[in-house]
Amino acid sequence: MSKRIDSQGYIHYDVVVNKKRFCGNTGHKDKRLAAIWVSDFKAKVRREMANEVLGFRPEVTLTCEALLGEWLAHHGGKHARNIRSDWGNHILPWIGNVLAMKVTSGMVEEIRTRFLNSPCLTNNKGKVGAQIRAKVEKARLEGKKVTLSPLRRHSNAGANKVLRHLYFVFGWAVKTDRLPRLPFRKLKELVEQEPVRTFLRPEQVKPFLAELDSLQNLPVMVAVRAMLYMGLREGEALTMKWSGFDKERRVYTAVDTKTGENTPLPVPEDLRGLLARLREEVPEGCCWVLPAGYDPKRRVWNHRHSQFTTKPIKRAGEKLGIKGLTPHRMRGSMATLMARSGANAFVIKKAGRWKRMDTALRYIQIMEDDLVEAQAKAFGL
Repeated sequence: MSKRIDSQGYIHYDVVVNKKRFCGNTGHKDKRLAAIWVSDFKAKVRREMANEVLGFRPEVTLTCEALLGEWLAHHGGKHARNIRSDWGNHILPWIGNVLAMKVTSGMVEEIRTRFLNSPCLTNNKGKVGAQIRAKVEKARLEGKKVTLSPLRRHSNAGANKVLRHLYFVFGWAVKTDRLPRLPFRKLKELVEQEPVRTFLRPEQVKPFLAELDSLQNLPVMVAVRAMLYMGLREGEALTMKWSGFDKERRVYTAVDTKTGENTPLPVPEDLRGLLARLREEVPEGCCWVLPAGYDPKRRVWNHRHSQFTTKPIKRAGEKLGIKGLTPHRMRGSMATLMARSGANAFVIKKAGRWKRMDTALRYIQIMEDDLVEAQAKAFGL
C-alpha cells in the first residue's frame, strides 16, 4: 500500500497483482481501514483475473442507457438533472445501446469531438433553439424574413463538463460493483480559458453597501453583509438561525452547509449592530434570522427563499457601474478581497469552508494590477 496521503487526508494505494499495477484512492483516512480496503481490493482483482483465465468471467449486460437509469434511480436534485441532460443530449445518442464494458477510449473521444463540432443550443443572444425555431415558424406564416445570429460553437469547458459527467456515472458503477472497472482510460482535459468573474474591489465595498442601505430594507442589509463578510452562500445566509450565534453574536456557526463544514465565523461589528436591530423585529418564537412569514396551517415560520437578494445586489452594482454582480459573487468577493489584503490560501479556504484547496482558488480573481504590484515588490521595480 502506498504511503501517499492527499490534501484531504485520504490514503492512496499502489499495488501490483499478477504483474499488473493498480493505483488510486482508498477513500479512507485511517491506516487500518485503508489496509483492509486494499486487501479486499486485491482479492477482488485476483478473482476477476482467475475468472478471465478459466473462461467463465460473468458478462456485464448493462448498456449505457440502463446504467444511467440505475444511477438516476439513486440520485436526484439539480445535479442529477444536469447529468441526465448531458447524457441525453451528447452521450446516449452515440453509445446508448453499447454495453457499458464495451465502451472504449476512442468512443469517449468521438463523443467529445462530436460535441465540439455541433452548434450550441443557444445563440449569441442567449435564446434557446426552441425559441428560435418558434420565431422562424411565426415569421414564415406571416410572410416575413428573419435574420438570426449564428449559433455558437461549444467550448472546451463544456466538453470537459460532459466527459466529467460521463466519468461520474461510470465511477459510481465501479464503486457499487455494477462494473468491475472502468472500461476506458480517462482523456486528458482540454485547456479552458479562465473566466473573468465580477467582484467588488476594496474601494467599491463601502459605496456598494451604502447603495443597499439606501433601500431601507433591513433583511437585505443583513443577508448581503453575511454573504460578503462571512462568505456565506445565499441559501446559508437566508436560513441563518439565532441559535447559530453565541451570546454576544460575535461568532456564527452555519448548520447544514453544502460541504458539511461548520467552521465558526467571526461576525463584524457592522453586522452585529444590524442583527441587534433585527432581533427586536423578529418574534421570539421564530428560529430564523430572516423569516418570510408565519404559516398558520403548519404552525411554523418560513424562511426567505433563493433570489431574495438578487435584484437589490444587481441594482446596487449597476448604479456603481459594476455589471454581473450576483449573490454568489459576494462569496467570490470575500475570497478575492482577503487574498488582496495578504491572507494566505489556507485562511481563505477555512473562511469559505471549502473542502478542496483548488475549489477555493477558483474564487480568487487575480487582476493585472496584482501582477504589477507583485513584480514591483519582488524585484524592487
